[in-house]
Amino acid sequence: MRPTKKSILFYFILSVFVGVGVLAIMGKFVKNFNLGLFASFHFSYYLVPVVLFFFVYIIDALRLMIVTHQLGFKVGFFDAVVNNMVGFFFTSMTPLAMGGQPFQIHHLTRIGIPSEDATNIVVSRFLEFMVTVLSFSLFAFKSVVSSLQDSAAISARLLAAGFGVSVVGFILILFLFLKPQILVMLLRWASRLPGFSVLKKKDVIEGLDRWIRRMKQSAKFLWQNRLPFMLLDTGLGVLSLCFMFSPLYYSLNIFTGVEGVSSFLRILATALLLNLVVFYLPTPGASGGTEAVYQLVFADMTGNASGTLAAIVLWRFSTFYLQLGVTGLVIFTVGNVFGPATVRRRAK
Repeated sequence: MRPTKKSILFYFILSVFVGVGVLAIMGKFVKNFNLGLFASFHFSYYLVPVVLFFFVYIIDALRLMIVTHQLGFKVGFFDAVVNNMVGFFFTSMTPLAMGGQPFQIHHLTRIGIPSEDATNIVVSRFLEFMVTVLSFSLFAFKSVVSSLQDSAAISARLLAAGFGVSVVGFILILFLFLKPQILVMLLRWASRLPGFSVLKKKDVIEGLDRWIRRMKQSAKFLWQNRLPFMLLDTGLGVLSLCFMFSPLYYSLNIFTGVEGVSSFLRILATALLLNLVVFYLPTPGASGGTEAVYQLVFADMTGNASGTLAAIVLWRFSTFYLQLGVTGLVIFTVGNVFGPATVRRRAK
């Protein structure tokens, strides 16, 4: 279903309102924080995190072009960039950050990729992402908990819960990806129940079974015949994550003085671990919750609450609120997300 402009505008306003509101409240309680902190640096300093984040679109676009080419499709650079913008925008616009992947699949089908191949590509890359995030998070868990002070017990339980739910979710998605016929079996069982006989009449189950078989063949080809390219995609995904959180490191660097490769890796791993928690908050893109949780953890880590809050303000503005405006403008003007579908044949 195509989202209405009113619903998109509502979630956009809600996301900004909640996030800015939480930041304003935190600013009242953080000692020595004031907007004058931002006047200490030249304007050019504030362009750096924006530029760094745009490398994420470029890297992920190249990844998509490489993977689709393995399946015999040629996707242009602009369409690949738009697809990643679609993922960012609808992840940020939906509660629990659940809208990104379905809309990426939708966009790929609009530019001519068959739905089974589009689903295979998006789910495969999501599983790669989760393996990377869970690996970094496992590495960071003990370090993050030990960096917390007064709220260590509560925060540890919160982080453990988020990590546990993410692991269970990953295993479930991986299982369904490897054994998608389970869905057909469940529907066949449900069709015997009162009120579900319509599944038989409309040939829904047989149609889904045929689609799943095509999707499974697509996944088998990609992971068995093109494994080196999928490993390359995973490696580029790690690089993309580094650029994604480099604005956070940069912001903490100029406002709190943290520096060095070890500090960057610790911040990256900590941020990935925190994302496993904040994205379960029922606000668009976890707006508000992200600011609060990151302030709690990184203020303890740096020992500089006011500098940390200033860093989070800069980071969230440059990589979230500003990006919402940019990606939304592209998607609803020249992105062909909801326009006429095109036909794209496999390259011979």
